[in-house]
Amino acid sequence: MVDVFVEGGTIVRGDVVETLYVDTSGATVDVRWTKDGYAANSATGDVGGLLSSINDIVPRYLYGANTTWGAADTAPGLDDIAYQLMTAVNGLHASVGGSIVAAQQDQSAAGVLSFQLSLNGAPNVTVNLAGADWTDDAATLGASLQAAVDAAVGGPPGQVVATVSQPGGAGTALEVSLAGATAGDTLTVQAAGANQGLAVLLGTTALGRDGVGGRAFFSVNAATPGAATLAVDAGIATDPLQVAAARAGSGALDGGAALALAALADQVSGPDQSYRAFIVRLGVETQTANRRAAIQRDATRQVDQAREAQAGVNLDEEMSGMILFQHAYSAAARYMTSIDEMLETLIGRTGHVGR
Repeated sequence: MVDVFVEGGTIVRGDVVETLYVDTSGATVDVRWTKDGYAANSATGDVGGLLSSINDIVPRYLYGANTTWGAADTAPGLDDIAYQLMTAVNGLHASVGGSIVAAQQDQSAAGVLSFQLSLNGAPNVTVNLAGADWTDDAATLGASLQAAVDAAVGGPPGQVVATVSQPGGAGTALEVSLAGATAGDTLTVQAAGANQGLAVLLGTTALGRDGVGGRAFFSVNAATPGAATLAVDAGIATDPLQVAAARAGSGALDGGAALALAALADQVSGPDQSYRAFIVRLGVETQTANRRAAIQRDATRQVDQAREAQAGVNLDEEMSGMILFQHAYSAAARYMTSIDEMLETLIGRTGHVGR
């Protein structure tokens, strides 16, 4: 009989057999003894490899070290890359804003600047802002734009946040942006007829062929966010004209926004490069595992050969031994024959001398 042990525990001893079961009730998958529920996880062999894949390798490559959607991760998984792709593309495709250069900051002769706005899918409302001279005065433009948006949307102020900054200092461009008050808010804009307000105030907003800007290109299931639920927005998927390729200040046939989206593939720290690094990391780990498996196979083969050399039957050696024994037997027989002939000569011929 042979006794079989698993991680120090006896699974077979004589005619007594214990059983194991796979426990999937916890955060990780475990192999446990049926008799008492204690873990019998193996770190080696096929079972160890399967447990390592289920509990470590697959989750690590799916979710990364940090499993929270959108959280920073030193070793990003597919979820992290999907989040990076979504935010990078939507940041260009869905952002609502513009840049007013110094030469265009005096709009006092422009009259009323108008554009249409929709918050969270509500019907479009028209935002009207009287032209003024905002040269080197981001604060005045920001306050005026916020008041105009609040008046158009109605309800409590600040449902749409208007931000105007001048990061380059006096005499440089005014950076304008509009966003919902909360992260879940969606905001779309479009021109109000032939009025130039959208092109002037929000000229870098990417627009579809239907003239609407602010749509997200990618969406994700809020209840189960991740790479598995990442998809092209339903509206864009059914109507390609909603893809925002043009910028509001450059005309309907402009392709500047589309070129900016394409340029994401060449960014040093963009999602494409992150995915390449992800594949390299996976390939290196796979190659390491394959090399270890090959080394283990060679070691196992050498042990098997050594055991066979000691305990196995080599037909060539056995045949050589039989021939050796045959020749030894023949030599012994000839030796006995010679002794017999010698004795016969001595006995048969002794005493015949002198007759």
